[in-house]
Amino acid sequence: VRQGAVAVVAERPLLEITAVPVLLVTNSVEALGRLGAFHRSRTRAQVAGVTGTAGKTTVKEMLASICAQQGATAKNHLNLNTQIGLPVSMLQASGQEDFWVMEAGISQAHDMDELGTILRPDVAVVINVGPAHVEGLGDEANVARHKLNLFTYVVPDGVGVYSLDHPSLVERAKDLSHPKTLVRFTSQNHPEAEVSAAYLGMDAGAAEGKGRYLVRVGDDAFEATMRCQGSLFAENVAAAAATAQALGVTLEAIKAGLEAFEAAEHRFQTAQAGTWTVIDDAYNANPLSMAKALVTAREIAAERDLILVTGEMRELGEATEESHLELGRNMAATGAAMIFWKGACEDQVRQGLAEAGWQGEFAPLVDTSDAASFVRICREDAGLNGGVVFVKGSRANALERFVSELLREARA
Repeated sequence: VRQGAVAVVAERPLLEITAVPVLLVTNSVEALGRLGAFHRSRTRAQVAGVTGTAGKTTVKEMLASICAQQGATAKNHLNLNTQIGLPVSMLQASGQEDFWVMEAGISQAHDMDELGTILRPDVAVVINVGPAHVEGLGDEANVARHKLNLFTYVVPDGVGVYSLDHPSLVERAKDLSHPKTLVRFTSQNHPEAEVSAAYLGMDAGAAEGKGRYLVRVGDDAFEATMRCQGSLFAENVAAAAATAQALGVTLEAIKAGLEAFEAAEHRFQTAQAGTWTVIDDAYNANPLSMAKALVTAREIAAERDLILVTGEMRELGEATEESHLELGRNMAATGAAMIFWKGACEDQVRQGLAEAGWQGEFAPLVDTSDAASFVRICREDAGLNGGVVFVKGSRANALERFVSELLREARA
């Protein structure tokens, strides 16, 4: 109240507050959602809802960059995409924008119903599905069902956008009765897709982390040079372009917006530090995002040595052990010269590496702030004086701290 609040929503009486109304509710989070939903009902903006297992924030940032080429645009800050973060993001918008681009993140079966009720998008996109948050959502088929549940809340004349690259998503989409208009995209050359994107390789600005992407929207095509590299991003580009088209954004704005895109913090950002190229994808990890990111890290490394700094993947329930076995196999397939591991499931990762015949150096990462030891081990134990360092793991591993310390150490 001292800071200017005109009312307080609370779950218990606050008798000491008399200067402004105190609105008593049973559940303050639900009340926040209702406020967000009311604000959404009054906005003039077209609302895009973004969900999926991996890449939600990246697609949200790409799509917002595109929409901003054509009109005023509001978006979630970072990944404020939960029952608190989503309505807060919406309420921070004036309501006079042309576009809202909002991501919705779920980890429990009831989450999408609660978020969809608040968001009610004009266009909803499901980027992909994979075995993430299976502890709360069930197997991959159920993940697809819960993600596609966002389509239930699309406005009556709205559009649903989804990927043809994920069989469980395609299978579930067959049962959709709403919305009537569907747009499909691909990064794997599915001929039925209305929109596609393909990675063409690094461009002359590769040192700045730039890559070239071929984008097809209907019968039109263009090449975009973007501040990202690797096939990992082709799916994101296709999803953003398809959603933008459904929102009525012009082809020129789609190209300009993609080329203006800047990756969010700790989402596959590339930095050069002496002889080390550091790929910072430390924000989070699940089996799908890990598999895609490892392939792209190898693409970027090309002939250079690749060092993996990875951590356990959380919230996988009964799939935890098998997921980390598979992660070990996937890491082995990169041909990494050395692997550092943080957190639990080290035995499963080592087993997966052994099954795939990997012969490199493996070391536990005990202290994420001790980058000096990392550099020493690379140089003395593996004879590595540079290369590409790829960093990724679930939030609990705090690998972003390692990235900061490594960049500081390498530049010292």
